[in-house]
Amino acid sequence: MSRILAIGDVHGCRHLLEAVLHRASYNPDRDRLILLGDYIDRGPDSKGTLELVRGLVSNGAVALRGNHEQMLLDAIRNPDPVNELGTWLDNGGRATLDNFGAYSVKSLAKWQDFLENLPLIHQEDKYIFVHAGIFPGSEIQTDIDLL
Repeated sequence: MSRILAIGDVHGCRHLLEAVLHRASYNPDRDRLILLGDYIDRGPDSKGTLELVRGLVSNGAVALRGNHEQMLLDAIRNPDPVNELGTWLDNGGRATLDNFGAYSVKSLAKWQDFLENLPLIHQEDKYIFVHAGIFPGSEIQTDIDLL
């Protein structure tokens, strides 16, 4: 691999992710692509972004889970609007539901396995990649720290 490309916080803007990859002349045979999470919410094309990410992963990219994917997973597990569902909707989830043409978070459950299997941390050579943060020198990193 000649380069490591790390991209985070796409937030439903598939067209911008595609533009960045094009501008960087991304080549999966030559480059290592690491996507740092938050593929959904807020932007106009969360569905297309997830489809693109899934395709990139199938061609060797690494995709980490971000806090927005975690909020969606939490909402699927507990669709109570006062708790997890409400938190997700208030943080961009409404745009994602609209983009999917969905009226219920349960209709996004087909993405649950893919999102649950996204790792929270990835090490590549001497680099450690997470969505949010780590505490250097600490032996304990919680999921909340990483997300």
